[in-house]
Amino acid sequence: MHFLKLLKTGISIKQVALEFVQTLLKKSWQEKELSLEFTCNFVNDLLQGLGLECHITAEEINSGGPYDWPLEQIQIYNFHYIEMDFHNLEEFLEEVCSLVQMQHEIFLNDVKELHDDEDIESPVEYLMQLTAVWCNVYKQLQKLEELQVNKRFEEPLARINFHMLKGMHDLRKLYRLDLHLLDAICNRLYWSALQGL
Repeated sequence: MHFLKLLKTGISIKQVALEFVQTLLKKSWQEKELSLEFTCNFVNDLLQGLGLECHITAEEINSGGPYDWPLEQIQIYNFHYIEMDFHNLEEFLEEVCSLVQMQHEIFLNDVKELHDDEDIESPVEYLMQLTAVWCNVYKQLQKLEELQVNKRFEEPLARINFHMLKGMHDLRKLYRLDLHLLDAICNRLYWSALQGL
């Protein structure tokens, strides 16, 4: 699923986010792990939202990198964005977290009870895994300009990560006792958002 294209067609943000969450859960539950194909699309769409045309593959994600970055494009990168499109992207990221929370409650009340003998990942766990992959990708992107004075990716990454943080923090308030990884993910997003201020 390519959420960025759908956001640009005029479909409501809530509808795109709902389709995104449903696809994430359906594919991941079918594969009994986070869907790498879905994860690739998510990461590449986020990078495209920043203005980078990347083709990060399932193999690269599965191995944790290194990623095949479009180095020529990165060397001349400048953060140009259409305010409305970027605002929709930011709102979408928060909406995804809100919908995952609703799906998680359904999961806790219904699904887990029906499949108590099976080890099934919850909606929040899949979102955490997806976000952890994104954190790995953006950290490696930042390393490409480590020695440069002008950090061109700081602001766009900070904006995206700030809105992810808002949604993930709401999940952390509800589920941090059971899902300790939420603390680590929120801390990582927080530091990225802080660097861009």
